[in-house]
Amino acid sequence: MFGHTDAAHGAQGDLEVSASGTAYSETYGGALFDSLGAVVPGERRTETVYLRNTGDQAGFLRIVLEDVTFDDLDFANALTLQASVGTQAGIQTALSLAQPCWVLSEGAVLRPGESVRVDTNLVFGNLDGQMGQGATARFSLGIALSDTTPGSLSPTDCGSPDVSVPVLQGPRAATPRNPQSILDPSQTVPMPDAAEEPGDLPVLNLPGGLTIDPNTWNLGEQWLVLFLVGGLLGGGAWFAIVKRRRREEEPAGGEAAS
Repeated sequence: MFGHTDAAHGAQGDLEVSASGTAYSETYGGALFDSLGAVVPGERRTETVYLRNTGDQAGFLRIVLEDVTFDDLDFANALTLQASVGTQAGIQTALSLAQPCWVLSEGAVLRPGESVRVDTNLVFGNLDGQMGQGATARFSLGIALSDTTPGSLSPTDCGSPDVSVPVLQGPRAATPRNPQSILDPSQTVPMPDAAEEPGDLPVLNLPGGLTIDPNTWNLGEQWLVLFLVGGLLGGGAWFAIVKRRRREEEPAGGEAAS
């Protein structure tokens, strides 16, 4: 169909891109999934881009996954992209395969003045536990129109794209990778309550109008009070013993006198 040259690009530069299918340009503004926030396992998103051959020669379309950066291999394995040109479905391809590129679609023919719709399908697969959490990625589509025979280039050959279409730009985090290690500055860690100081001790009222207030003691006064209380207790105990012995002796003396 076309003259075969392994690296020929006879139609290179005759490709324009559009987000709506009406207004075409040599560059694509923004990113395909520029409204995509944090992705969650099992999420699927689809966006469409249109291509047009502005030259006077037909060419083969070749779309590659390029400009890929990611910070977590599990995340890159689970995040896949598919590019389907018209009725020609592409293969859902993991982001991690693009080292540095990976072909998503090639072989569709675009004739002079003809336009075609390209549907991109982004899927985030399931991951176990905290695998891939908090990871980020950036990547683009490199699209070329040429007479290079489909399959003659390696899947990891980036070629010479005519148009680059950003897919994801900037960090797109799934969820915090290690939630336990992230401290929310709006939350404060409760500190243990200080030990409560004991309340006032009762004031001692001793016979003779003597009062002892332990709340006003200093070290010397504590020893003085201890001696005083010890003496009172000892004297009281001795008085009780003597009184008991006298009571025991009184009956015996009375019987002897009669």
